Amino acid sequence: MKHIHTFESFLNESSQDEIVFSIDDDKLDTLLNSRFSRSLDFKEIQGDSYYVLSKREFDRFIDLADSSGFDVDYENSEDAVIDVIE
Repeated sequence: MKHIHTFESFLNESSQDEIVFSIDDDKLDTLLNSRFSRSLDFKEIQGDSYYVLSKREFDRFIDLADSSGFDVDYENSEDAVIDVIE
């Protein structure tokens, strides 16, 4: 028997594909908004506003920022200008 995905399960899967993050650099913030404005969304968490991108677009943004000289090693660096919310 084949499992049929419901629309609700599709929406739940797509929300797991989102990266919620903040940026602590004005130039990088400008780069994000100029290059990814079409796919960029926002989320309010405890009164603070955060950016939301799909995993694919977030990876593209990180690659662009890294090649532009920004410290975007958000997993291993205390000085990174990107903070991913988990």
